[in-house]
Amino acid sequence: MRPASRDASGSPRKVFGIGLSRTGTLSLTRALQWLGFATEHFPDDDVSRAELTRFLEAPVDRLRLALLRNRDALTDTPVSAAYRALDRAYPGSRFILTTRDRRAWLSSCEVYWREILRPLLQRMDVGESTYVNRVNRAVYGVEDFDAVSFGDAYDSHVRGVCEYFAVRPDDLLEIDICAGEGWARLCPFLDAGQPDEDFPHVNAASQRDEPKGTGP
Repeated sequence: MRPASRDASGSPRKVFGIGLSRTGTLSLTRALQWLGFATEHFPDDDVSRAELTRFLEAPVDRLRLALLRNRDALTDTPVSAAYRALDRAYPGSRFILTTRDRRAWLSSCEVYWREILRPLLQRMDVGESTYVNRVNRAVYGVEDFDAVSFGDAYDSHVRGVCEYFAVRPDDLLEIDICAGEGWARLCPFLDAGQPDEDFPHVNAASQRDEPKGTGP
């Protein structure tokens, strides 16, 4: 196993998980870590929070993040909201779109927002909760779960990602971790050796301290 390969300039290629909440983003994070990638799930340290908030309020063509000086990969909705600008800032990167059966996804989101995220937001400080809500507005158009808004956002995001990478199919992997896809698809895409261990399946619903609109 090895970390990210190098682009033509010798810089490490970055990996971005750009699936939406509840599509296996936490499982993908764990898998990337097992493969040797220094991976951050839902980047929300103070610096990243400020950088991403500025981007969401006033998008720019290219987005470089300080966190990526010492990380190989980032995952979850803050990344999903900025994938085009990250692609332009880090040419040669690889993008992983985690997807899921739409009906099951909506049901999972409804339960997660009601039983986990709402109580979690109440325990956060104002800066953190404001950031989470800002990311959710950018991705879903709303802060709290709404089936119509979420369904439209899911369709728009998957369609937009596929259209964006249509002329560069080698840079995008679409994977349904929730349906059982795993190492056999992920490892060849990343030019990584396949571990002997089973692919990780981490359910954020059972980990109530995990942040913030995440996936199992």
